[in-house]
Amino acid sequence: MIPCFIFLHRFKRRKRWLLITLISRLNLSYLNHNSAIHFMNRDGLLDLHLSGIELILLAFLS
Repeated sequence: MIPCFIFLHRFKRRKRWLLITLISRLNLSYLNHNSAIHFMNRDGLLDLHLSGIELILLAFLS
């Protein structure tokens, strides 16, 4: 598992979406499905196990 610490609340909506898209492409290309992507939000650290498709969906929902 490769942890990626992303501070989503510090990025504007567009930059955040581009960042998640980039990470999702890296996730699809180089990492396996079970790689851990760690998101830091205002409430603390959330440990999410996401695939590239789920990251793209998260980008639209955020």
